[in-house]
Amino acid sequence: MTYENIVLEHEGRVAIMAINRPDKRNALNLATRREIARVLDTIQADTEIGVLVITGVGDKSFISGRT
Repeated sequence: MTYENIVLEHEGRVAIMAINRPDKRNALNLATRREIARVLDTIQADTEIGVLVITGVGDKSFISGRT
């Protein structure tokens, strides 16, 4: 599945979800929050994934709220 504002990778039992809006300091707009919900549904359904790491793209902020 592809996302506009999320980068999702996984290797073995570890999945990494990165908020990919560095120009907006990874602010959580409605579209991003919906994508996060879809990612969480996908992770929950995958019995091979044991942990989810949440991070943000860029070096200015992890997540800065919503816009």
